[in-house]
Amino acid sequence: LDTDDGPDHPLYDERVKMPVPEALIRNIKAYGVLKPVLFERDGDRPLVVDGRQRVRAARVVRDRQREAGEDEISVRGIPQRGDGSHLFAVSRAANIHQADGPLTQARNAQRMVDLGKSTEEIAVAFGVTEQTVGHWLSLLELAPAVRTAVERGVIKPTAASSPGRSMPSY
Repeated sequence: LDTDDGPDHPLYDERVKMPVPEALIRNIKAYGVLKPVLFERDGDRPLVVDGRQRVRAARVVRDRQREAGEDEISVRGIPQRGDGSHLFAVSRAANIHQADGPLTQARNAQRMVDLGKSTEEIAVAFGVTEQTVGHWLSLLELAPAVRTAVERGVIKPTAASSPGRSMPSY
């Protein structure tokens, strides 16, 4: 979450550029961060491996609590160890039940390939078959206009896939 390295860092998450959803902020304000985050230590600085959106929302809540003179929220964490490739795989494995779209899954699978993971290792991290990983990766080969249509839900991934290929529904 606090890396300065950008997209080259194994723990970089493109969602850090997006605004924190107000619904998540309200949820964290009401219930706290219920699931501990996973983090690794980089010297004195913790780097979030899993739970980035929860931490971002908790920071907004904390800032609002400070302004209001209220007790500040805390976030529990569980330390993790490993190289960047392993930690990225841990972050994906921790989120396999979230409803990421097929292109988000495809980009994350490609990042794991770029970090040296095999299709089998990626499938395990995501809780899917190797065939599904292959289908996700094929989405990245689509023309930009088709990828955009898939991302927006205008075209289903199955319709966008190359002829003769069958893809699972999402």
